[in-house]
Formats: sequence, C-alpha cells, structure tokens
Amino acid sequence: MLTVEDVVPYLLRQGLLEEPVVADQPMKVFDVSRRNRNFKLLADGGRGYFLKQGATADTARTVTREAGLFRWFGQSRHADLLSPLLPRFRLFDPDRCTLVVELSDSESLYEYQRQHRRLPRAVGQALGDALGTLHRLTVIPADDTGSALPAPADCVFALHRPRLEILATASPARLAFVKLLQQSEEVTAFLDQLNRDVRNQCVIHGDARWDNCRVTWIDAVRRPSVHFVDWELGGVGDPRADIGMVFGECLSTWLQSIPLVRDAAAADSLPPARVPLSAMQPAMRAFWRAYVRRMALDAVSASEWLYVAMRYAGSRLVQAMYEELQGVSRLPATAIYAVQLTINISARPRDAAAVLLGLP
Repeated sequence: MLTVEDVVPYLLRQGLLEEPVVADQPMKVFDVSRRNRNFKLLADGGRGYFLKQGATADTARTVTREAGLFRWFGQSRHADLLSPLLPRFRLFDPDRCTLVVELSDSESLYEYQRQHRRLPRAVGQALGDALGTLHRLTVIPADDTGSALPAPADCVFALHRPRLEILATASPARLAFVKLLQQSEEVTAFLDQLNRDVRNQCVIHGDARWDNCRVTWIDAVRRPSVHFVDWELGGVGDPRADIGMVFGECLSTWLQSIPLVRDAAAADSLPPARVPLSAMQPAMRAFWRAYVRRMALDAVSASEWLYVAMRYAGSRLVQAMYEELQGVSRLPATAIYAVQLTINISARPRDAAAVLLGLP
C-alpha cells in the first residue's frame, strides 16, 4: 500500500513528475483515504494529481472498473466532447491497483453550497448541460451487442436487504436505520420496484452526489463548467438514476439542515431549515431545463423521466441518511423524517417535484 512518503517517488518512477520540477516547485501530499487509499499531490495553483489505490478486494474491483471506464471514454467517437466532463486520466497501474488522474483548480457542488448556503442558477444549468451531454453522447444503440461496452453501473439500492458483511461492520445507528427501513412495507416495496424497473440506456456516473460534481469558473465573468469525478460505480445504466441523485442531494441537504428533535411535532410544524429549499430551487429548475434541452426530451418523455427521477431521489434520501450514520450510536430524528419523506415521494413523485423542488 502507498503512503504519503511514497507518492512523489512513485510518480517519479511512473514518469508523471520530473526531478527538476520536484526540486524547484513546492508540493504537498495529503492522505484523503476513505473506502480506498487516496492521496492528493498539490502544487502551486491548486493543480496536481489524485491517486486512488484499491485497499480491499471489493475496492480493487471498483478502481479497476473506473480505469476501464476512462479508457472507454478515451476510445469513444465522442471522446473530444466527453473529455471536459472528466478529470484527465494519466495512469492505471494494475500491479498496485492504482489510478492516477489530474487535479484541476475546482470546487465541489457540496463545498460551494456549504460555503454559500445556496446554488446559483448558472451552476444548476451547467450541471444539467454536463449530465445531459454525458447521457446523450453515450446512448447505447438498440442493436449493440455489448461486446465493447462498459460494465453495468453499480447502483442497486439494497439497504433494506443488506449483505452480511455490511451488518457486521455497521454502527448501532446504521443497524437501527436498516431495521426501520425493513419495518416499512412501503419503503421495501418501493425500493424493490425501483430496482426491477431499471432501464440500461446509456453510460451513467452512478454516484452523482454533489461531492463528485466539480465546478470550475472558466472566465472573467465566472461562467461555471461542471465535470464529474470518482467513476467507480459508473457504467451502462439508467440515466434517471443520475438525475435522481442530483435531486436527492438537494432534498437531503435541506432535511439534514433542519434542527429536529426526537418525538417532536408533526412535519407541518418543522422548524426553519438552515439551508431552505428556496435557496436551491432556482438551481434545480435550471438543472432540469438544461438537461431536458440537452437530451431533446419532448413534453411527454420529460414528464415520464421526471416521475422516475423523483423516485430515485427518494431512494437517495435513505442512502444519504445511512451514510451520515457512520460511527453514530443513536438514531437521530432526521432518520425518521427521511423515511417518511421517501414514502411520500414514492407515492406522489410529481407533487414532490413541484412542492419540494419547485419544478413545473
């Protein structure tokens, strides 16, 4: 396994750094490991490299998947149009299961929203343009044999049917949350139906949470451009899952900013959120309009896609809640509201789109 001290010598051996540059230019290496062994090498100007090394058999599989997806993008007939949507791929070392991409001077949507407590319309539009471009340029022809296609995306929602290894390492709050999901017939039926109705139509990111959507301000008027990082779960899948992830991040950000107390009054008397939906709705409207335009969806198709995307947003709510409970011992009140909100969205997706996201 790589360490902080190994990063610069490793990049030198791989030909991605040169001795004179290392000697003359200040560089910093940070360990940002999560599921994988991750490292950032930063030089002046915010640029550098991001290294990702699979730490277990499962993460080695997904890092290898990501590397294969980068190669597929590079060989696509639309490679020039797709390249702005990705970090620049530099290396995959199968012996060490290590992926290296370039870092750009950008910030994530999560970082931007956390700092400003809002998302501007321009950022929402840039996100819709980027996601729509990805899905439009990678549509799988009906007669394609699949021989040269990426693997299916890894985005099945199965928290209500967890694997034994997940249960063995989950925190007490996570275990309680899984039990809460399993006790709800509405949630289990909804998630099962969502998994059965998947349409594998194009290449999707598979994990388009706001932390993986990077914003670059590309000119003097600060026009935003969006690209996507962390493609481990990407592949051929249902484009509406990516849309739902974007919507679900908005709803999760709002819900988790509400100062709830266990056994508090009903949802109609919720205290004000620190991040109100009104601060994000203009961006969500701009995102949806830009996406529909890029995909050239007619009114009937757009309505159908929005219906399914909102159901995916509901599933993202419970997934995001589960992720927040890592290391937590007691189930917070927010978890109960997340489940109820998921039930409401699954039952009335179009009403949820209008009331919660401000979409027509």
